[in-house]
Amino acid sequence: MKGKPLISQLVFTKLRSDIISGRLRPNDRLTELELAERFQSSQAPVREALQRLQEQGFVRIVKHTGTFVTEITTDEMKELFELRSVIEKNAVKQAMYRMRPDDREQFKRIVDRMRQAAEQNDLEELIGWDMEFHHFMIELSGKKTLLQVWNLIDGQIRRYLTITHPLFFDDLQEVHDKHAGLLHLILEGTSEQVELAFEQHVMIGWEELRSLQAKHFGNGKKG
Repeated sequence: MKGKPLISQLVFTKLRSDIISGRLRPNDRLTELELAERFQSSQAPVREALQRLQEQGFVRIVKHTGTFVTEITTDEMKELFELRSVIEKNAVKQAMYRMRPDDREQFKRIVDRMRQAAEQNDLEELIGWDMEFHHFMIELSGKKTLLQVWNLIDGQIRRYLTITHPLFFDDLQEVHDKHAGLLHLILEGTSEQVELAFEQHVMIGWEELRSLQAKHFGNGKKG
């Protein structure tokens, strides 16, 4: 019994990573039996992992049919970016008040890791540090409920960025540069300036991505 949660977590983590990275594409079918064979386990922990993935919106389980990777719709992503903006706006002021020199150094380290990932053209690593930059700000606020909600939407936003960034950013350095601008305000600006900058960063970034997406895909609802 002790091994079951560990196997379930392993399956969940691996499938979640594969969906976020695009290795598993929308509408790909997942079967409990094949996954059980792949992870050398029984079907019970696989079923548990798939249920968790469904709760987080990564898959849909269709009774008597199978489990399928979900699609990303523009309307859903707009809601998530709006929610993200609200979370960050409510976290920044308190985070700036609580910030200490070591925290500023951590922001510098994160942005430096973003620079390295951009130079190496490592999209997955870059997006990971991009999201960590924002996660760290929310964590600093000490607002546990905001952090819990952020953690729920984190994966879907990572997934969307992984799909869209290669289409629209020939030079990943641009992603780093935007966060370097935020870092400058964190180090030199007021809490009000940082709060406004984070809000604009999220929603203006969304509008830019959406506009470019519309040009690339047309005006359809699916990403």
